[in-house]
Amino acid sequence: MPSALPAASAEPAGTGRTWTITTTAGFTVEGYLPAWAEEDPSATGVPLDRLPVRLADVGHWTHFGGQSMRVRSPAFEGEGGGEGEEQVFWGSIDCHPYADDPEPRVPVVNLAIIEDFWINNLDPDGLARVAAQLRAQADRLDQEIRPRLIAARADWAEHHATGASPAGSPFPRVCTEPVAGAAQR
Repeated sequence: MPSALPAASAEPAGTGRTWTITTTAGFTVEGYLPAWAEEDPSATGVPLDRLPVRLADVGHWTHFGGQSMRVRSPAFEGEGGGEGEEQVFWGSIDCHPYADDPEPRVPVVNLAIIEDFWINNLDPDGLARVAAQLRAQADRLDQEIRPRLIAARADWAEHHATGASPAGSPFPRVCTEPVAGAAQR
């Protein structure tokens, strides 16, 4: 899913848009509708006794895409699992102005690590911390783990007799003759 936000720019300032909920009794509630909001929660004909529920449901959001990566998951190919393409680190900017908790009453980021695993209610500092942690992990993968992998593969190639397997099989050769010094059963 491509990002709906430009990569290096902030959101535009308010545009003066509003949402409106009008009850059957003629009572009207208005609120600010951010330019980045993907849907307008406006409604008419709301029964007055349902207004608090309707206000609790008011939410503004915009989604942004992540990175498509090949992952192994039980979600692919039934219970045994398999591999497939999956978005990682995608999410949304969300604001729920009438939420019970104060955190989501201002815009926050909800970040999906993968599938149903989320880091929620990130304020700008929290998002910066996650980004710094991801950069640190990427640097570690590139600068520490990659050289260790290269060394491990070189060691493996040097000490693992791949040519001893029949017809290029990835499995080791099975010995049917007793090994000298091994106990006989």
